[in-house]
Amino acid sequence: MRRPLKILITLGALALIPIMVERTGEKVKAYPGASSAHAELERGLDFLMTGKNIPMDFLSAIEKFSQVAPEHGATSLEAEIAEFLSAWCIWADPSSDNKRKEMALSDFQLKYPDSPFLAHALFMRALIESTSIPQTGPDTAISTYKKIVQDYPDSTLADLSRLALAGLHREQVHDLRESARWYGEVVRSGTDTFLLHEIELFHYLQAKMLQEAGDADEARRIYHAILESEKKSAGNWKDRALDRLAELGEKVQDESWGEVQQTSFPMQNHSFSSDKPITLRISSWILEKKGMLEAFTQIGEKYHEHNPDVTIEWISLPYTGYHDWLQTQILSDEIPDIVQIDNGTAVRYGAYQGKLVDISPYLEKPNNYTGVRWAEMFWPQFLIEARDPVKRRNWVVSWASENSAFIYNKDAFRKAGLIKRDNSGNAVRDSSGKEVVDEPETWADLITAFQKLEQSGYYGEVCNFHPDPAPLIWQMPYITKQIYDNLIPKLDVIVPDDSPDVFEIAKCLLDGTLDLRDGEVSELWRLLYEKSEYWVPGSTAMDIRDAFNDFLRGKAATLHWVSTDLADFEDKADFELGVFPFPSLEGTPYFDGLYNETPSLRAFEFSIPRVTESRNTLPAAMDFLMYLTSPEAQRVMVDKGNTIPPIRGIQPSRRLEPFMRAIGRRGTHTTFFNP
Repeated sequence: MRRPLKILITLGALALIPIMVERTGEKVKAYPGASSAHAELERGLDFLMTGKNIPMDFLSAIEKFSQVAPEHGATSLEAEIAEFLSAWCIWADPSSDNKRKEMALSDFQLKYPDSPFLAHALFMRALIESTSIPQTGPDTAISTYKKIVQDYPDSTLADLSRLALAGLHREQVHDLRESARWYGEVVRSGTDTFLLHEIELFHYLQAKMLQEAGDADEARRIYHAILESEKKSAGNWKDRALDRLAELGEKVQDESWGEVQQTSFPMQNHSFSSDKPITLRISSWILEKKGMLEAFTQIGEKYHEHNPDVTIEWISLPYTGYHDWLQTQILSDEIPDIVQIDNGTAVRYGAYQGKLVDISPYLEKPNNYTGVRWAEMFWPQFLIEARDPVKRRNWVVSWASENSAFIYNKDAFRKAGLIKRDNSGNAVRDSSGKEVVDEPETWADLITAFQKLEQSGYYGEVCNFHPDPAPLIWQMPYITKQIYDNLIPKLDVIVPDDSPDVFEIAKCLLDGTLDLRDGEVSELWRLLYEKSEYWVPGSTAMDIRDAFNDFLRGKAATLHWVSTDLADFEDKADFELGVFPFPSLEGTPYFDGLYNETPSLRAFEFSIPRVTESRNTLPAAMDFLMYLTSPEAQRVMVDKGNTIPPIRGIQPSRRLEPFMRAIGRRGTHTTFFNP
């Protein structure tokens, strides 16, 4: 969870609007059966209903709430609600200054000292006081937050106040032990308020505050607790905890990194029942890949065997037109029940406007087909990378993954003399008598190979830019992970969790801490430019099919592409194919260390449109996604679709080994920064 105070404001605002009523174009909306006072309350709430190009109208809402008074026939409770909502409007109105906001809340507190809304009013005051810290200092805000914790200890607002207190003692009072104490309070009491990955973050921050305060023993205890809990978690704090323990002089064996379940989760009997037959329509652009259609067809049939009330209908569309089609579908009720989109495009399809179902709560429940908490079944990165970095919610769920690597022409490499030799200079041969290719392992090796290939009549690489520059997009993380790791302390400026987020990076860009002209930052582009000297001419204007053809015709010796298309290349190439991972940047000026597996695998993801609620297909759609990520379905996906499974305990095909050589290797850390 990032930017606690900002998030608290958002959560506070949302928590304080108990009813949302659709605003209409009518000047006076009728509420048949409601008293005149209750109708005015509803009309006031109508002005707080937001929509596309419809902002909240605070002044009109306050005018309506002012009509809800005893002298106008309102009950005492109706009058109290109206006055609280009027104070809330003043507090939420960006045109109101802090003095007016505090006065409105103080008047409400004095008039209604026993109000059930008093905790909310106190919390709103604390938020105002937090924004005034540069002028007044932190003591007033701290006092108000503590009062909320004392008077309403089991409330959600108390958990949010504990988190605010941890941040204030860290950032403003600079009392790291007290900050750690409050983080510990959040960990102990906040399980009903925060998601599991947020609790793990607070646990890590508690340990880090103690470490910085000099309490090494207690910090060690918590770091070990994190290592233990993350054997079954979806967090990303294990490698950080190992790093912090190393700083404290404790070298934990690397086996700790690999202590995750390797055996398959057992399937359990389950059948989804419905009072009428359901047809789930699922759209995807991936069914054109070899084996994918066969895999999905078999999975749909197996699912129907388990659940006779549900039939799966697949909608296959080409990638080049899929997103345009989906943009039109999202605006209508005709959109399929499950759609293939990724985390990066979920916002485009209305996640923040309520168009997509938030899958996060379901991930905390048992999977219907294993009985195991659904999130626990995944390798951690498949939940982390599928999580919205701003809202911290999962609008999508991963059901398969692929990795990218250099797919290359072995015959071209042999012709260029890129073969392994023994100590006597003789060529090393495989069991069939063919020369063993000397695959590049470092950046220098790669550039040397491209130079030799050029001398032998081949271009080093073909790299298409249309419909998008996918090969570059896939290669960038391998580079940035190896050159930007030491930037993390420089960018980690708001919440010291060793994981800079988009807010922190934006702040560093705005205040000049991060300069895109800096040599280290621009190293990414220097390396890519160096490699581009060996591309097939016209790559920047090249379509994906043209790139495939140039590779298959032997014009270019390598293509950086994904594992799920390997079978297609094997079918079409008239030369022997090989695969090698992206090379190490060791020896380049800003090398920080080898990359780890976190950015390596890219997931395929499905989302469920919110309209499934009105169709009554949401339960069936969620049940199918649980089945799709079950061991039974994942074995079909691996065998037929050549995928790398996102869940633990399912082994991918051995032929994909070059795409997975770095999986499980500890290395540098993930950052959101990409220039």
